[in-house]
Amino acid sequence: MTEILMLIAIMVWGIRLTYNWVKRFKGFEDQDWRYIMLKEKSPRIWLITNFFGINMMPTIIVYAAIYPMYIIVFNQGTLSALSIIGFILAITAAGLQHFSDTAMEKHRNSDTKGIIEVGLWKISRHPNYLGEVLLWWSMFLIQLGYNWTAWPTIFGAIAMTGLFVFISIPMMEKYIGNKYGDYVAYKKRVPMLIPMKFLKKETK
Repeated sequence: MTEILMLIAIMVWGIRLTYNWVKRFKGFEDQDWRYIMLKEKSPRIWLITNFFGINMMPTIIVYAAIYPMYIIVFNQGTLSALSIIGFILAITAAGLQHFSDTAMEKHRNSDTKGIIEVGLWKISRHPNYLGEVLLWWSMFLIQLGYNWTAWPTIFGAIAMTGLFVFISIPMMEKYIGNKYGDYVAYKKRVPMLIPMKFLKKETK
């Protein structure tokens, strides 16, 4: 049963990701702005940056984060409440990504210019990234509830979180900050990932 929960969680995430990619696909000549920036910034070491920074490191981290699937498939264990909680978290994470990406797409196609501050973007500066981080933590929780002795696989979720918090988000925020002057004020109002101050207001 745990294998089925893990499979459903990964399928939901994968279908959402693929659908989002298809909607935004502009042709094979289109490149992510980060790749262009890194190449222009350091053209002499571009091959090294491309191989290690863009391809190898993220791939290793994804393999580490998805290793819990291997544990579930090739080891014995039983379904537990923790695995069910992890599954619910995975579906929630996919929902966060879907609704935040949908709001962003609508914002880009509208006449409204500047920083998006509607829906989930009101309470988190990067709700799409929050969903991605939570997805990989959910994989770990599903596996931990199935076979707790494999707890060292937490490294994958930690590494994935670090990739977003210390590399992807700072790079994105620098890019947006240079593009929109009011982003500094937005950063003061809205938390980076977890909307803690907004959750505290609701619980009072």
